[in-house]
Amino acid sequence: MVKYAQIQNLLIFVSIVGCSADLYSHVYSLQDLFLKEEGIAAVLKKAITINNNKEIDDYLKRFKSRENEVPIGHDKVDQRNEHIEATLEKLVGNPVHVYTLMYRYYKLLPTIRAKIDPKLDEFIDDIINGEAPSLGDFDGAAMALARIQFTYRIPVIDLAKGIINGVQTEARLTADELFEIAEQRVSGRVVSKHGHPKDYAIAFEFAEAALEISTDGIQKAKLLVFMNQLRNEHDQYWLGYSAGPFVLPNEAFFIDKIRNITEEPFLGRRLREVQAQYIPPDSLSDVHGATHNVHVFQALCRGERIRYRVQDAAQICFNAIFKSAALPILKVEMLSIEPPLYVFHEVLSKTEIKSFKEYVATRLETASVQAIESGKTGRQISVDRVQATGWLWEHEYDFLYNLSKKIETFTNLKLARPDNSRIEAYVESEAWQVGVYGPGGHYLPHYDVLQGPGVEYNDNGLYTGNRIATAMFYLSELNGGGTAFPKLGVAAKPRAGSLVFWYNLKHTGEQDILSLHGACPTALGVKWVANKWILSAAQTFQRKCPTSL
Repeated sequence: MVKYAQIQNLLIFVSIVGCSADLYSHVYSLQDLFLKEEGIAAVLKKAITINNNKEIDDYLKRFKSRENEVPIGHDKVDQRNEHIEATLEKLVGNPVHVYTLMYRYYKLLPTIRAKIDPKLDEFIDDIINGEAPSLGDFDGAAMALARIQFTYRIPVIDLAKGIINGVQTEARLTADELFEIAEQRVSGRVVSKHGHPKDYAIAFEFAEAALEISTDGIQKAKLLVFMNQLRNEHDQYWLGYSAGPFVLPNEAFFIDKIRNITEEPFLGRRLREVQAQYIPPDSLSDVHGATHNVHVFQALCRGERIRYRVQDAAQICFNAIFKSAALPILKVEMLSIEPPLYVFHEVLSKTEIKSFKEYVATRLETASVQAIESGKTGRQISVDRVQATGWLWEHEYDFLYNLSKKIETFTNLKLARPDNSRIEAYVESEAWQVGVYGPGGHYLPHYDVLQGPGVEYNDNGLYTGNRIATAMFYLSELNGGGTAFPKLGVAAKPRAGSLVFWYNLKHTGEQDILSLHGACPTALGVKWVANKWILSAAQTFQRKCPTSL
C-alpha cells in the first residue's frame, strides 16, 4: 500500500509559488522550478519502489547530476535558506542545468505522468501548480546554451562533461539531449540574429558531439543520417566569406564547406579551429561606421584584445582622492581616454547590493527594446536582448538617493534633486533600472540614446534632453557577461560593487557612435546590473567643455 503521508512529508519544503511567462529568462522562476522538481523527484523515487518503470528510472538518472551539484535533504530553516541560495547560484546560474531541467519537465515528465498511479500524479500536479515550461521555454534554454557555446568557442563535448568556459561543474548532457539541441537549431522555431532560418553549423557541432558519446546503435544511425542532411544543406546554401555587420562564419555557416574538409571525424570542431586562426578581429570593425562586426564583439567577450584603435588608454589604473566622508578614495580604471570610459571599483557595499536585488524582485519583467523599424513604435520583445528588468525610484528608498548623490561627487553631473521628495516624472535622470541575466542572457551591441519623436520630454511635457551618460553597477560576480564596446576595442569585466561610466553624447549634443556597447552572454552565474541613465538638460552647466570647442 502506498504511504501517501510519507510523500507529503517529503514535499514539506517544496516551493509552490507561481511562475511567470518566459520562465527560462526569469531567474526566480527558474529557481522555483528547480525547487519544485525536488518534490517531483521525491514522488518519482517513491513511485519506482512500486513499479520499476524505465521512464522513471531514466528521469532519476538524469536528475542525479543536478542533485550532485546541490544536494537535497535539509530539514532546518537556516540550512533550507542556504539551499535556496545555492539553487540560484549553482543551478539557475548553470546553462547546462537549466537546459536539462527544461528537457526533463517538457520532454520526459508528461510521458511519466500518463503512466503512474493517479494519486501520485495528483501530488505532481499540486507541485507544478499549473506552471510548467512551454515549448518556448525549452527552445529558449537550448538557444541560450548554443549562444554560450558559439560565443566562447567551447567544445560541445566539454559542455556534455559539465565544463563551462573552463569551469568544471556537476552538470552533464546525454547524447539525446545534444541531439535535441541540434534538431532545434534547424527547426526554424527560433531564428538567430544573422537572419538565416537554420543554424546548420551549430547543429552540426552538437550532433557531432552526440555521435561521439552515444552508445546506442540506432541513435548513431539516426545521427549519421541527420548530419549528412546538414552537410548537404549547409554546402548548398553556403555563399562564402562576405563583409557586413553579420559575416561568415556564424551560427549558420562554417568558414568553409563541410565537404571541403576530408579528415574524419570531428569536421565541425576542425572547421571552428580553422575559423579561430583565420579571422583576426582587429581588421574587421568599421570604427566610424554605423554598424559593427559581430566577431569583434564576441572576441571582446572572450577577453581577447582588439588593437585597431588609434588611441588606447592601455587600461590605466589610479586612486582618486575626494573631499567626501562617504567616498574619500576611489579606485579608478580608465578603459578609454576619448571618449571617456571608466570603471570605478568598490563603490557599492554588500548591503546596497543585497537591497537592489531584494527590492526589485517582485517587479522583474521580460525586457524589451525600442522599436525603431519602419512602421513600428514603442517597445518590443526581441532575441537581441534576453534579460528581465525592473525599476526603482530614489524617493522609494533612501539608499538609492544617497547613491545618486555619491555618483554626482565623481562625475560632476546632476542625478537627483536637492532633496528626496517624491517625483512624478524624471528630470535629472531616469529611475534605476535593475536588470538580471540568466545563463546565456545577453544584449547585442546597441546605443543607450533614445530615438524618435518626443523622447526628450518627460511625462509632464518638460524638456529633459536625451541620455547624455550611463552609470551601470555590477551587482554580482560571474563567468562571462562583460560589457563590450566594439568600436573602442575594450570590455569591462563584471565585479560586484563596481560602476562602469561612459558618455553617450558628444559635447556638441550629437550621439557618439563610439559608445556602442553590448552585454556579453552570461556563461556561468547570474548577472545583476543596475543602470542609471543621466539626462542632458540638467547638465547644461555641469559637463566641462574641451578647449577645442
